[in-house]
Amino acid sequence: MSQPLDPTTARRRSLLQSLWFWVVLAFFILIGAWSTIIMLALKNKPGAIELEHEGQEQVDSYASDPPEPATE
Repeated sequence: MSQPLDPTTARRRSLLQSLWFWVVLAFFILIGAWSTIIMLALKNKPGAIELEHEGQEQVDSYASDPPEPATE
């Protein structure tokens, strides 16, 4: 004969069989994984590379007076 389950055991078993438990657990695991990846990326940034631009005068003139859009 099987023994009747006490209320706490029955509730715990129904919680583990619930789909919402697994969805929430997966969500927290996903948040933890993303947090870890972001923290590792912030700690291991690549170094800055200085680039020299040719035609800097043309770029500066566009900054003060943008070119007109082409109209047909």
